[in-house]
Amino acid sequence: MSNADSAGSFPAIARSTVHSLRASKIREAANAGMGREGAVPFWFGEPDVPTSEEIRVEAIQSLQNGETFYVQTLGQPQPRDDIAAFVSRLHTPRSAEHVAVTGAPFS
Repeated sequence: MSNADSAGSFPAIARSTVHSLRASKIREAANAGMGREGAVPFWFGEPDVPTSEEIRVEAIQSLQNGETFYVQTLGQPQPRDDIAAFVSRLHTPRSAEHVAVTGAPFS
């Protein structure tokens, strides 16, 4: 049984709170720039160069090792420990509990 109407669209069954959410500014920028000659699509965090060979090889190796599950929310323990030690040498001592390693790429 389908919830679609005869035109093939689905009824708006979301709560009023959902309907009142503001549009994404990133989406607005992307929509304005898509298809424009000379616009480089950085709005979604995509680079304008291919992923390096080194990163591709490491990604393939991770997949072959079965490393296909999400990591801890704050990141892998070893990089967090390393960053905490580095920051502790430069500034106030910090433990890994004060460090989060996200999925954002470094350049």
